[in-house]
Amino acid sequence: MLLWQLMTASLATLLVITFWGALADTQNRAALLPRYRIPIELLGVAVIALAAHVGGFLTGVNP
Repeated sequence: MLLWQLMTASLATLLVITFWGALADTQNRAALLPRYRIPIELLGVAVIALAAHVGGFLTGVNP
């Protein structure tokens, strides 16, 4: 279960950094935001929620 928590947290971090990179690149070029922005954000939110849920099981909050 701890490995699952580590994997989901790492994936969430990677998604957040990916979105941040796309946003920073767009601001540097003064262009429109890419179309894949919303799906990456939604996937990131879902993975963060999953990591939090697994973390709740690990701490004993969600038995």
